[in-house]
Amino acid sequence: MCSAWWINIPMGIIFDLDGTLSDTLDSISYSGNLALQMLGLAPFERDRFRYFVGDGADELVRRMLIADGDTTCSRYDELRAAYRQTFSEHADYNIRAYDGMPETLKELKKKGIKLAVLSNKPHRQAIEVVNKLYGYDLFEYIQGNVKDMPRKPAPDGALHIADIL
Repeated sequence: MCSAWWINIPMGIIFDLDGTLSDTLDSISYSGNLALQMLGLAPFERDRFRYFVGDGADELVRRMLIADGDTTCSRYDELRAAYRQTFSEHADYNIRAYDGMPETLKELKKKGIKLAVLSNKPHRQAIEVVNKLYGYDLFEYIQGNVKDMPRKPAPDGALHIADIL
């Protein structure tokens, strides 16, 4: 007889935030363009930011500078500071949940699956975005980028969340 030993094991899913649970390209491009303008640099079209995102804010800043022609990233520290300022003020600018995602997450939660978020977005902004889009009680745990935790793709954050769940 075959037994389903796994049926009683608590299950959980850890989601990424940007580009998975939420479309945040507008907030990133808006903040990035404000930061560029603060330094007197020309803004980029929104869709250009699709090629800048995916590896955290520091790499986003490098990619913006290189695309602007500064291949040595000589203004990196300036643009990084400007971006952090503008993004902290506009992290929730025009963000939205992807179609069908709220219903999918609610259905998973109804089935007893614990839900968590692990993001390279700064911790405070990750919490703000999740709560704005999905409310305060859908996710068991939200982990953004914090000083003591290595960023993804390092497994530390996911393992920490798995222990909590």
